Amino acid sequence: MNFHRRIITGFLVATLLGAAIPISSVDAWPNEASKQDAIESGKRHEQLDSHLLWTPKYNPPNDGTEWAIWRLGDSIFVSDSTYVGNEDVAEAMRSAMDSHASNFGNFYPERELLVLNGKPWRTDEQRVKKAVETIRGFNNDPEPYLNGGWPTIPPEGKKQLNMHIGLRAVGIWTNNSANATYMDTSPARVGSGLFFPSTALRLLDADVSWNAQIGAVEVKAKGNEFLMEPDKVVAYVNGNLVSLPKMVIQDGRALLPVEMLEYIGFSYHWMHYIDDVGKASRRNYIERISIVN
Repeated sequence: MNFHRRIITGFLVATLLGAAIPISSVDAWPNEASKQDAIESGKRHEQLDSHLLWTPKYNPPNDGTEWAIWRLGDSIFVSDSTYVGNEDVAEAMRSAMDSHASNFGNFYPERELLVLNGKPWRTDEQRVKKAVETIRGFNNDPEPYLNGGWPTIPPEGKKQLNMHIGLRAVGIWTNNSANATYMDTSPARVGSGLFFPSTALRLLDADVSWNAQIGAVEVKAKGNEFLMEPDKVVAYVNGNLVSLPKMVIQDGRALLPVEMLEYIGFSYHWMHYIDDVGKASRRNYIERISIVN
């Protein structure tokens, strides 16, 4: 059954950057079972709709029709005119994209519209309006979604990563363009600490490597040099010693503390949103780190 006829309801190179004490327990979403349910749902769709799977080689249509890259759980899919077959392309895509606008906004974060026609979906005022109308249709208040629940557009000239605790899929936004990919591991929340994959900074034009001479993760960005050794609670920034939470290792990859971002001229926003919107269903549990270069 073609995906577009349903109603929606429900590269980086892997680099080992040293060794540290592995984390044994990470809070992914407030309800771990709910997060796993969304991830498993995405995996099922990978089997049912394998022709919709996104890959880094994906080329969107260049025929004037609409296209989207979207996430279900931790799986990334595409929707475009090439999957409509012999049906009326314009009508089918209009219906599909309207569903993307309204339903994805309502079911965030278990579903997320990462790219719409090459741009962040929030730059399309009509689709934002449709999403708001859908939320109101469920007798919910759209304001928490508009004012932080959904990712916001970064400032002009900036690039932003929107990543979720426990998920490898990530959206890459500027104020007028968007892309998506998989990180080599997921960000994590350990106690009150937030940690993200060091290699994700390459998506923000930083240089990330393993300095074998001193045994440290090395990050260069905006004229700054950051060095941090595993198992240390300090790091070197432009030769100066600073105190930071110790990095952790997940899936053999280094996760850096978000506090290091200010030292390389980056910033981040932590969105931790849990309340009774949508009757406290899993779709409203948001644990997102947005990093801006």
